[in-house]
Amino acid sequence: MKYQAIVTVSFDAEDVYAERNHRQALAARLDVLKAEYPDASLTIKVRRPRVKPRASAPAKLGEGVEIIRARYVA
Repeated sequence: MKYQAIVTVSFDAEDVYAERNHRQALAARLDVLKAEYPDASLTIKVRRPRVKPRASAPAKLGEGVEIIRARYVA
């Protein structure tokens, strides 16, 4: 069976130079992992803050109640 391990590291960077320094530090640590796990990889994504808060979860109405959503297109 094949497994995948995901390690998440969040960091703040003021500019591209700070991001590059973080990338280089993470790449150096990745080299240690690659010694034992050759397929290890590094992916860095930009995470922008949300403009609006997430919508709240739908209310739980009880057992046997089904919520049906309809979309009307004119």
